Amino acid sequence: MSFRAHCFAAGLLALLVTEARTAELVPQRLIDAKALLVMTSERPMQGWTHPLVASLREILLQSREIQGRLEAPEADRLRQAKRLIEDASGKPWHEALDLLTRDGVALSVAGKPGASPDVTLAFRANDEAFLHKTLKDLQSRLLERLPANRRPAMLPTETWRDFVVTRVGDAAYGVSGRVVVVANRFDVLKAAIDRSQSAPAETVDSPKSLLHVRVDLAALRENRDYMKGIASPSDDIGRVAFLEGWLETLRQARHVTLDVAGVDERFEAMLTFHGASGGGAGAPGARKPAFRVLPPLRLPETIASLSWEHDFASLWNARKALLTPEALKRLEEGDEKAAKQLEVVGARFRPSELAALMGSHFRIVVARQSETVYPIQLAEKLPAAVIMVDVKEGFRDKLNPVLKFAGLIGAADNNRMDTHVEKHKGIELTSLRTRGDDAQYKTNRIRYQFSPTWGFAHGHFLVGSTTEVARQAIDALEAELKRPTSEATSEATSEATSTVLRGEQVVSGAGAADAMNDFGRAFRDGTVLNNGLTTDDAQHELDVLTQTLRSLGELRVSTFLQDQSVNVKLTIGR
Repeated sequence: MSFRAHCFAAGLLALLVTEARTAELVPQRLIDAKALLVMTSERPMQGWTHPLVASLREILLQSREIQGRLEAPEADRLRQAKRLIEDASGKPWHEALDLLTRDGVALSVAGKPGASPDVTLAFRANDEAFLHKTLKDLQSRLLERLPANRRPAMLPTETWRDFVVTRVGDAAYGVSGRVVVVANRFDVLKAAIDRSQSAPAETVDSPKSLLHVRVDLAALRENRDYMKGIASPSDDIGRVAFLEGWLETLRQARHVTLDVAGVDERFEAMLTFHGASGGGAGAPGARKPAFRVLPPLRLPETIASLSWEHDFASLWNARKALLTPEALKRLEEGDEKAAKQLEVVGARFRPSELAALMGSHFRIVVARQSETVYPIQLAEKLPAAVIMVDVKEGFRDKLNPVLKFAGLIGAADNNRMDTHVEKHKGIELTSLRTRGDDAQYKTNRIRYQFSPTWGFAHGHFLVGSTTEVARQAIDALEAELKRPTSEATSEATSEATSTVLRGEQVVSGAGAADAMNDFGRAFRDGTVLNNGLTTDDAQHELDVLTQTLRSLGELRVSTFLQDQSVNVKLTIGR
């Protein structure tokens, strides 16, 4: 074969390799897979057309308040960007973005925490001709906005590998076929292009979901400010008491991922902390083979029901390791001081002793009010709430003197309240009730929304904002006890799959909408006073709000542990 033929064959082979690489090139190969933050999406604009988003958008755009905000000067930049995209593409902005990003988008933010980051964005268009035309028109329109004396004939370009690179100030973008890569610096762009054509290519493990986000927590922990917020031992007693489990998760996990998928008329999201056991004191809690979290309770017309596990006794036992010496001293001195103050009311215990007798299952239910203990009927009704915690033997005897003293204080003459004791299904409930006084009703109606009630039922201590919700909680606990449980099956399944449920929360959009209507008059009055709307306009805004809540369907959040991971699953929609 002649020398010319050899050159032709080599050139043809190089062209075929280049074409093959360009055809294979996906946005994920252009970004730094080991970056501090990685975000990918197979088709991002699918979220815009998802039935739930479309329904919400249609309802919210009926709001005059939202329409006003969209037309306000603060939204001018968004309007300009929308017009720019539409003028350059000749299509509605969401259709243009869908065509430009339909075959995938990837973003990475690399660099040391606290330093100037290296930002890389890559996307692949559905149509090459449309991509090049839109970019050309977009560049022309941007140049037209520059002053005439500072406007170049065109932006400087050069070729790097098989990408045509255009510099825009410090930033730059490159185009090859249907693929575009943008970076905040030219050297970052070159590194991205080199990365895409290296062998073997560094790829991102991103499942086919609407959105995948990965954050490198191990790298983030190199940031002093971040570590200060999650440091252990800590000098913040409250943070340790309520957030220690999650702080421990952030200290343990190598990285955290978020995956969002659109399924039928709902969204499902999974937040996973990889390399975290979920152990240690506090929630999410140490693994217990025979443990089953109590399910959320359902009351009549429930708005929200929450159930979770939190072990205050374990936190107290681990206080020396969790708190700084100064914070530990404050805590123990406070425990001792509180014990002396409790002696005044005949209670002989420290708060820490009460924590040891408290269980680790907490439940809160928020529900609509349907009846009241007062003869006064109010046009508006606030939701009622009840909190329950399982308790051990001896908890009631220690707490009773405190509860009796609280009743005496609440019933003092200047507080205008009475103590009321009743039995519901054999269970004693004590409540504080505002005395019926028309003068007080006219000046302070809000107090007639409450009748604080407490009691002990079926191994639980419960406190409700109304007597009605306390009774309903007792009914729900009894119904729960009568239901046949599949606890053994649940435990076996959990053991087989190495999955341990730690908490579950449910919020009803319809229930929240009904609660808004219950308090409708107060909402309308407040909207008229604060926003200067007419009564009809205020009612219209309330209708939009309640429709929005109903369209959300149900929000459910579950927290569970698997082998070396802590997971939070969120579902919203129908």
